[in-house]
Amino acid sequence: MTNILKLNYTKAEYLDDYSDSSGEFWQYEAQESLINKLEITLREAKEYKENRKQDNNKTWLSHNAILVSGQRGTGKTVFLRNCEKLWIKACKKKNPNNIQEEELKFLNVIDPTMLVNNDHFSNVIIAQIYYVVEKKIKSSSGCNSVSSVSEQEKTHFYNSLKKLADALGKKDDFNGHSGIDKILQYNSGIQIESYFHLFIESAINLLGCKALVLPIDDVDMALGRAFEVVDDVRRLLGCPYIIPIVSGDMRLYEQMTNVHFDKNAYDNESKNEDLIAEGILVSKELTTSYLTKVFPNQMRIGLRPIPQIIQKLRIISDFNDDELIISEYYNLIFNRFYFLCSNEEAINHWPEPESARELTQLVRSINPEILSHKSNDIIWRDFQNWAEQKKNGVAFTNAMSWLSLNNLDVEIPFNIESLISFNPKMQMDKDRYPWAKKDFVESQIEAVKSMASVSKQLSAQQNGNLSIIESAFNKDSYTLRSMPPYEFFDDKKYVTQGVIKNTISSFPNENKLINANLLLDVYTYGDYYSSLSNTYQYVFCSRAFELILFSFVNKSLDVEKDIYNILGRRPFYSIFNSNPTKVIQDGDSEEELEKTKDSKVESSRLLAQKINTWKADHATFFNEMNTSDLISIFSYMFNKTFSALHLYKFKSNKSYPDEHLTDLARRFELTLVNSAMTALIKDNAINANVALTDNYNTLRNYNEFVRYDRVITRNEDILNNESNDNHYLKVQFIKVLWGHPIFEINNSKGTLETLFSLGRGELESKLVKLRKDFELKDLKLVSALKKRLDALDEKNKNKLDTFIKENNITSKTSLVEPKELNANLLKAIQLYIEGDDA
Repeated sequence: MTNILKLNYTKAEYLDDYSDSSGEFWQYEAQESLINKLEITLREAKEYKENRKQDNNKTWLSHNAILVSGQRGTGKTVFLRNCEKLWIKACKKKNPNNIQEEELKFLNVIDPTMLVNNDHFSNVIIAQIYYVVEKKIKSSSGCNSVSSVSEQEKTHFYNSLKKLADALGKKDDFNGHSGIDKILQYNSGIQIESYFHLFIESAINLLGCKALVLPIDDVDMALGRAFEVVDDVRRLLGCPYIIPIVSGDMRLYEQMTNVHFDKNAYDNESKNEDLIAEGILVSKELTTSYLTKVFPNQMRIGLRPIPQIIQKLRIISDFNDDELIISEYYNLIFNRFYFLCSNEEAINHWPEPESARELTQLVRSINPEILSHKSNDIIWRDFQNWAEQKKNGVAFTNAMSWLSLNNLDVEIPFNIESLISFNPKMQMDKDRYPWAKKDFVESQIEAVKSMASVSKQLSAQQNGNLSIIESAFNKDSYTLRSMPPYEFFDDKKYVTQGVIKNTISSFPNENKLINANLLLDVYTYGDYYSSLSNTYQYVFCSRAFELILFSFVNKSLDVEKDIYNILGRRPFYSIFNSNPTKVIQDGDSEEELEKTKDSKVESSRLLAQKINTWKADHATFFNEMNTSDLISIFSYMFNKTFSALHLYKFKSNKSYPDEHLTDLARRFELTLVNSAMTALIKDNAINANVALTDNYNTLRNYNEFVRYDRVITRNEDILNNESNDNHYLKVQFIKVLWGHPIFEINNSKGTLETLFSLGRGELESKLVKLRKDFELKDLKLVSALKKRLDALDEKNKNKLDTFIKENNITSKTSLVEPKELNANLLKAIQLYIEGDDA
């Protein structure tokens, strides 16, 4: 027997005759076990018949049911349907016992799930046997009949059937039951057993066989009738002339039998806890004993699970001679639905078939032939259906996002929130996705709590994040896939208007100003106020991510307009975007809004030019693919990047005392590129996070950085030295990604110029604290205030002197009146923070 197994995906599904040598019958080891058990039970049936000749009134029961066990989809039904062919094939070979195939008569497979209304399974058994005998009698009476049935045999058969029915007694004695249904009600079980054996004996004599083989399929699927069927196997089919072959999952048999005994072992409403506990124990013991009796261990056949099958499986077709091993087929799957993703982490938990049935269904619906063609809607919809069947959220959302991207009209503005892979709210539709199970809210709450200081106390801002989460979602908000932490409101990662104005005012030329504004427009958002009524531009990276994804996949006729829309929206994965009605406060002065608008128009124009040039420079790469296929790798990069950024952002502020917007943009760049490399590398990628350093000498100088942080360079070396599918495209993808205009405005792979410091500077922090003290303790004496101001270092003294001078305060010592001091100092502080001119 060949050890090569085959799956012909072009063969009609109903053609399940796999008993020949084609290799399409996968359970060849179970076949040998089946033949062995059939020979044993056949021998016992012959011996029983000899014993019956000596004493025709004596009966014995033989628990000879063969159990074909296996999990769902292992091929139990196919195995049962091929039992007769397997027996015939074995008998045609030379066998030492000289067994003839005619000695066993195989009945049609009985499926208990097909029982109609109140039919009893025992009725079906008798009807099945009667049908086969009646067919034999009719065929033997024809003119061309080779074999004939004697009148004596026919008379004996009908008489035995009549005795079986007549032995049931008067109709009124059995509560309205009639026919074979009375068997289960009749008090004289011994007599019925005798007549039943006589009936079977007359049937096999007429059929010219030694025993009847009765395959029974899907017993464990007939949940309401399962115990009835198994009990009929124990009682009626204990006749040695009948060999039941029953399929099912032993685990389910145990469950259903236990439920049956549970109902009678104790009373759920009993107040006696000891009695209930004893009843539960008795029920379990009865279940084990009962199933051991019905399905003896030596009569059980276990089918091989799919992991043992696929190692020797070949996928074939009637249309060509090509053969694919399963690993090659899986590679086609990955190349189509996980394009460029090779690392185990990136394709982990893909909806892999877990049974022979699932594998067959997958190969038939997504066969190698269509996988070799270019992506189209049909194949992605098939994959979406498969992912939904497997309840695989990552594959399902990627497929839906691909379809959304591929069918996006060129006139419809791009919005990443229309792609379900990046939008948790779209995944929370309970009516459409009742199988969503990722606890999104709890994961976000845990992320916020991770922001707490060593004292485990959440700041006002962190409690604000919790408030927004609680207002935007409820505890039943489950997503289809795990999502990274939001970009939360952070009281350390912002740029003040004062810093912006002071930085921009120092620029010597217009080009530098344009790039600086572009950096602010991409990475910051500030259409709300802090509690101190001081405008801050908070830092977020999800807008940059959206722009990068857009530039890779866009088919827009108006790139500039799409970019302007992106720059004008809240960063899509910011906490403020989860519930826009709960932001601190929207709005700017008309003058500020006009300035912001003008800046975004100029930034959109510049970015559109740069992106169009960038795509033209890399036209060869983009022409190689349908860019919608990149959705899988970008969804992986999204999760990995924003999980890593959360880890960076909420380390102690002391770790990053001199953080600038350009530093954070560099961290985002390196983290995103490294996440892409991790996905691309087939084996042994370095999965550690990058760019967490607080050493700015290394972060701001790329040549120094790669000597200090070896993660990204090691991954780059691994990727460049690999040789596998799509290697050229993988290397090009990193080159194209790293050359993106968004990274170039931050001087990618060069030495950063530090622009826009984040958070409060030392002087600002002290002044704000001074202001708070002043308000809490009323007016202070000049000497006390002067002492605090004199504690500032020389550099900050000069700054303060400048503020005082610009605000018409002649000197610190001239502030004699505490009231005057309060008003002027508060004004100086406010002007400093807001960055207004004197």
